[in-house]
Amino acid sequence: LSTASGFNNLLKEGHKHFSGFEEVVLKNIASCREIAAMVKRSLGPNGLKKMVVNHIDKIFVTSDTATIFRELEVQHPAAKLIVMASQMQQQEFGDGTNFVVTLAGELLSHAEGLIKMGLHPNQIIHGYEQACAKALEILPTLKAYEVNDFKHEDEMAMLLKPALMAKLPSYGEFLSKEVAKACIMSLPDVATRFDVDNIRIVQVMGSNITDSYTMRGFLVKRDAETTIKSVVDPVVAVYSCSIDTETADTKGTVLIKNAEDMLNYARGEETMAEKAVLGLVEAGVTLVVTGGTISNICLHYLEKYKLMAVKIASKFELKRLGRAAGASVLSKLQPPTPDDLGRLDKSHVL
Repeated sequence: LSTASGFNNLLKEGHKHFSGFEEVVLKNIASCREIAAMVKRSLGPNGLKKMVVNHIDKIFVTSDTATIFRELEVQHPAAKLIVMASQMQQQEFGDGTNFVVTLAGELLSHAEGLIKMGLHPNQIIHGYEQACAKALEILPTLKAYEVNDFKHEDEMAMLLKPALMAKLPSYGEFLSKEVAKACIMSLPDVATRFDVDNIRIVQVMGSNITDSYTMRGFLVKRDAETTIKSVVDPVVAVYSCSIDTETADTKGTVLIKNAEDMLNYARGEETMAEKAVLGLVEAGVTLVVTGGTISNICLHYLEKYKLMAVKIASKFELKRLGRAAGASVLSKLQPPTPDDLGRLDKSHVL
C-alpha cells in the first residue's frame, strides 16, 4: 500500500482529511460566515427577500430565515449547528431566527481574527462567556415595555406587534390583536404550560384577511353529513375508521335465485348497519365524528335516529378534536364505553 500521499490515501474517494487550526477551525468558521452572510441582508422588516429553489424545483421568495434554511438542507457539520440554533429559536419563540444566525456569524468573524493573532480558542470562549454574563446583566436595564397581566389583550398585542410587523407590515396592527385574543383564550392557569398547538388557523377562500376573527372552540371546514345541524351538550364518539358494515377480506360469490333472496341479502346488510348505529344510540351518543367515509346505509340510520355526523379527513385534526372533547379516538366501529365518550357545550354549523 502506497502512503506517498499521506492519510488521505487511506480514505474513500471524495473524502478529505484536515488537521491544525488553519485547516479545521478556520475552514469551519469560513463555512459559518458564508451561511450568516447569506441571510444577513434579510434582517429586519426592510430586509431583502431571497429566491430559494429546493430539490423538487419548488420556488420560495421569502425573507424568513427558518423557511430558507428548511429548504436549503445544509450538510456542513459546523454550519448545521447554526442552522439547528435558528430552528430552536423558531420552535421556542417563533421569531428572531435571522438575528441568531447573524450574531453567530459576527462572533465567529471576530474569533477568526483573534485566532490569527495567536489566541487559543479556549481563551476566546472564556472571553465570550464573560461578555455573555455582562450582557445578561445589562439587558434588564434596557427594557422598553413590560407586561404585568398576561390576560390583558392590549398589553399582549403590544408585545406581539413587532414580531408580526416584521413578517406582515400591512396587517401587523390588526393581526396582533387577533393573535393576542387567541393566546388569552387558550392560556392555561399556569402560563408556562401554554401550548401553541391549541391555536389553529382555518383558511376560508373568498374574503379578505381583515375579515378574519377569533373564536373559541374547534372549527371544521366542512358541513355536517346528516341534516342535523345543531346539537346542544352533545355526547361525542370519535372514530378513525369508516362508519360502514364490516366486509370480508376475501372475495366471495353470492347466488341469488329469486326476488326474495335479493331482499334478504340487502336486509342482512341493513340489519348490521342498524345494529351498529343502535349501539351508538344506546351509549347516549348524539355526535359522531369519523376520519373515514360513511356508507349510505349507515348514513340513513344516523339520520333516522337523529344523530349528527361529521367527517374530518386529517388524522391530526381528529386527535385534536378528541383531546378537546375529552374523547378517545376509536379505531374500530363498536359501541363506545363511557370512558371513550367526550362532551362539548354545543356543536353547530355556522
